[in-house]
Amino acid sequence: MSFRSVPGSRDRFVAAFRAPDVEALVRLLREDALLTMPPYSAGFEWPTAIGRFFATVPAGGRLDRIRLVVTRANGQPALAAYGPVEDGRRHAYGVMVLTMQDDAISAITGFLGPDLLGYFALPASLEP
Repeated sequence: MSFRSVPGSRDRFVAAFRAPDVEALVRLLREDALLTMPPYSAGFEWPTAIGRFFATVPAGGRLDRIRLVVTRANGQPALAAYGPVEDGRRHAYGVMVLTMQDDAISAITGFLGPDLLGYFALPASLEP
């Protein structure tokens, strides 16, 4: 199994997130895609379940309230997540690492915690 970074897929993921267009986001996932958030045991398998998660959980499904900043983690495409706006700023809350296979996203691994962004030399908050 070969894993590689496909910037086009990452960029389409960011665009779907910003739209917000959960259906477009789901179309970027492989049929066997998995979303996990270590160290929590909960996970979401398959595009439909992952789509339901994105439609309801982050910012109550208002993905356009979250700003994603492109970065890399261990050689893989990653996205730092900021928001929604509080006290006039968007605060960091985690990083999503995308595992790519055959020009599609096979896994999204979410790491929660604003302190993580320091490892990526990213700020703790952004202007809205």
